[in-house]
Amino acid sequence: MPTLIRFAMALFIFCVTTLTPVWAANKSASPANCTYSVVNGWTQTISYQCDTAINLNGATIQFTVDNPNGLLDLNNVWGFINLPRYPLNPSFSLSGNTVTLPLNFQISNVTLPANTTSNFSYSTGNNVKVTSFALYPVGSTSTTGTLTFSKNTGSDTLPADTSIRVSGVDTPFSTSIVFANQQTLSNIPFGTYQLTATGTVNGQPVSITVTPSQVTLNSSTSTLPVTLNYKSTAASLTVSLPIAQPNDISTTNVTVNLTNASGVTQPINVPWKSSATVSGLIAGTSYTLSANAINGQSNQYQFTFSPSSFIAQAGQNNATMGVISKPLPTGTANVTVTGLPATIATSLMFTHTVGSTPQTITFNNVLNGLHSYVLPAGYQYNLTSQAVTANGLRYSSTPVNLTIQANTTTSINLPFTAASSHYVSGWPNYLAMGAVTDDSPTNATSLQTRPIDAIFKYGGFGGNGDTGQIIYPIFDMETADQAKTITAYYQQHGITNIVKPVMVIYTAFMSNGVNFGDFDYTNLVMHYITLMMEAQKLQSYKTVQNPYPGTIILNPDLFGLVQQQDLLAQLSITISGISLQNALKTAVCFITSTITTSYGANLNYEQLYEAIRGQTTDNWTAMSTWDGFKMQYFDNCTANPVIPGNIIIPAFTNDFPGWVQSTNWIIRQFAPNITFGWQENLWATGTSNWVHQNYTASQLQSQISTPTVTGLNATTAYSGNYIPDFLVFDKYEMDAIPNATASGYLFNARDWTNILAHAKNVSESLGTIPIMLW
Repeated sequence: MPTLIRFAMALFIFCVTTLTPVWAANKSASPANCTYSVVNGWTQTISYQCDTAINLNGATIQFTVDNPNGLLDLNNVWGFINLPRYPLNPSFSLSGNTVTLPLNFQISNVTLPANTTSNFSYSTGNNVKVTSFALYPVGSTSTTGTLTFSKNTGSDTLPADTSIRVSGVDTPFSTSIVFANQQTLSNIPFGTYQLTATGTVNGQPVSITVTPSQVTLNSSTSTLPVTLNYKSTAASLTVSLPIAQPNDISTTNVTVNLTNASGVTQPINVPWKSSATVSGLIAGTSYTLSANAINGQSNQYQFTFSPSSFIAQAGQNNATMGVISKPLPTGTANVTVTGLPATIATSLMFTHTVGSTPQTITFNNVLNGLHSYVLPAGYQYNLTSQAVTANGLRYSSTPVNLTIQANTTTSINLPFTAASSHYVSGWPNYLAMGAVTDDSPTNATSLQTRPIDAIFKYGGFGGNGDTGQIIYPIFDMETADQAKTITAYYQQHGITNIVKPVMVIYTAFMSNGVNFGDFDYTNLVMHYITLMMEAQKLQSYKTVQNPYPGTIILNPDLFGLVQQQDLLAQLSITISGISLQNALKTAVCFITSTITTSYGANLNYEQLYEAIRGQTTDNWTAMSTWDGFKMQYFDNCTANPVIPGNIIIPAFTNDFPGWVQSTNWIIRQFAPNITFGWQENLWATGTSNWVHQNYTASQLQSQISTPTVTGLNATTAYSGNYIPDFLVFDKYEMDAIPNATASGYLFNARDWTNILAHAKNVSESLGTIPIMLW
């Protein structure tokens, strides 16, 4: 096996939360009142206690969950503290969303004393919530009921996000379920409940009728059917472009902007001499159509629409595009390409801004030598190239800015340099070792006596991306400072290690389950801003002795959950309602614009922090003061996102792959010497229990590695113009000993052989990308 592993291995820890519902039903004729609590994580623990002593032999525990598909191993249950015996072969049975755990023991009396806690643990997908809990002693009778939900026979197809709310009228029990995942709700305490349903179509709420809207569960009506009825007001639009693609345009589609009355814009990619249809419009809503002009090499193409605005009717709506061609003044770019292997071709991309929209003119099949290209004059261009791989080497060039003037020739040299495709700049060529840090001086002292290559730290306060906040990169700064301190100590004592700060950064947090909140427009902009600041902060530590001063790991668990739960289409729909281009412009404006305060005139965000720091005693006090000014930058840029002329934001599609590409671009643009990679999970195919199987090489490739590569390719993270430096595989959230041994995370030789073979398969499928074991 080729040596692929070039990186630090480090402990990955995140916090779990405790949920404390205050009541649990039981079925006894003289019921015991019980309480329970849940600790959520990739393993989940339910603890419970009752106010009277209960013999658990022959008893049954039942609880309901909101996502039964997230239960990973029904035969793996452990725990049972404070019991005199361990139950025989504990395992779950699952019916709908109800989980049943029978308790049988070798002795007849296994009493849990009053007000004494016991528990049990099991494996979940970390996106399972417990919605009710019940303990049934032998011979008990039911005091809970069941609701079954179905679509009315006359109903249109329910929206995919249809959610049903069950709210107690005379009981404190309330819960919600998503109809697509669950149609039965069991273990509902007897009582009266109000039922409602909500859903959205194309981001707008729609009306869903629940029949009956109020139910009463009791001993005579313990199971009740409920139907949902939805009448669609959906409309669709077909946009036709009857004109063939002009010869001087490289883009095969025209992006049409469909804007509703609320100002939400949805892009439609219409191919030349063809049409495109978008569904999910709401009948009775007004829409407008527009498209930005496109520059070819010598002409500008403007677009008209018939109609340009309309009120959607239920069913099919149609619009036709027209094209107006206007000649442009042109100039010539002479580009001399050097450094590529013979016969190996690349692509050159000239990106410029037309109005407020970046556009790219692409030239393919470019070999070493002089090439002349005619381009529209009067624009500044950012010239980039497609990196190519050959013979184990990766050839890339540095982006170049140039301005094309009318009737003139501008000459540019574009040298390509080669680096090992198995090596990541700045990291050692041996199996490196790292450690988690809290960037405290105490940690620095302890690490001086045990040489390492990297220190790992979460960016931000919560270890989850700090949704809805803009966080000055104080953790990046203090972690990089700590790495410098440790490196200096090593060098003074004859140790050659250069310690690298590795920041774990979330711009979309799904470690606790499916969550689309980070893709709300404001949250997305704030994540962009924080990532840009973190990238710039790490880049600022570049020196001659340390030319690659830091590394970033992006969005743990995101790709794993997107693949496991098949979320890519839903995410793309969510993102399609916003403009990534506007979000990026606002973020770039934030980090480049200036404000005037009592600390100085015309200061950008970093200059303001430094000015404040010069008048304070420590970093934290300075950051706290800086926080009071950050929204001035944000509000100014939200209202008027002006960006420097030397930063050209590429055109990214408003979908999940476009968001991934924009994230890659941010790091390449603002931190060209910072290496980075995205994280992938062992459980992306559904569960990580495959590591324990005796797979053949072909079984491992077809059942585990190929689906993982397919999922990664769908994100586009490891393709395009801003390819990351490595891919991260994360083993598990906690140490195997003592907490995760019972759930199968104390790996043996077979397990590690499977993991390393899987990493090799994925690496080679992605062009031999280096792998970090984290």
